[in-house]
Amino acid sequence: LLYGAFPDAHFVLIEPQVEFEPSLKRICDQQDAEYHLVGVGETERSIPLYRLPDSPTGSAFLPPSKQAEKIWGEFNRSDTQMPIVKLDTYEAHEGPFLLKIDTEGFELEVLRGATDVLAKTDLVLMEVGIIERQEGEGDLIEIGMFMKKSGFRLIDIPMLTQQSTSGPLLYIDVAFAKIGGSADIAIS
Repeated sequence: LLYGAFPDAHFVLIEPQVEFEPSLKRICDQQDAEYHLVGVGETERSIPLYRLPDSPTGSAFLPPSKQAEKIWGEFNRSDTQMPIVKLDTYEAHEGPFLLKIDTEGFELEVLRGATDVLAKTDLVLMEVGIIERQEGEGDLIEIGMFMKKSGFRLIDIPMLTQQSTSGPLLYIDVAFAKIGGSADIAIS
C-alpha cells in the first residue's frame, strides 16, 4: 500500500530475519528501495529473537509476557544473535521521511535510536501494544510522551485489533505527525 501511495519515494527496508530476504529482493526489484538485514534499537549490539513456532511473522526482540503466551502460544528463544543498529545509521538519506515501525513491543527502543531520523521525519506510523505483549515494551502512553517530546502529535488511529469481536483491545496502529510538518493536520 505504501509503495503505491509513494511511487517516487526511496524505501529503506529493515528486517532482521534472513528468511525474508527473497521478499525484500523482490520489493527492491520493483521499487526504488534498499534493504538491510538488521534490527534497529537504541544501542548497537546483538540480541536473540523470540519466535512463535508456527508463525514466520510472530517474532520479537523482547521476551513474551505471560499474557501474550496465553493468547498466541509459547515463543521459542533463538540461539542466533541478531545484530541491532541505531536507525540513525540511515539518516544520511534526504528527508522528509515517513517512518513505519512494526517491531512487536520494541517501538520505544527503535525511537530512542532514531533522534536524527526523527528530525527529518514528517509522519510516523506504528503498531503499539495495548496489552503487554512483550516484557518491558513501551505502552501507548510512554510512546505518546516520547513522540510529543520529539515534536510530534497523534493524528490518527487507523486500526484497532481486538482478541475477538467483543474481546479486549490487543494493539492499535497509530499515526504521529511532526507539528508544523507536511503531514500535520490543522484543526480550525
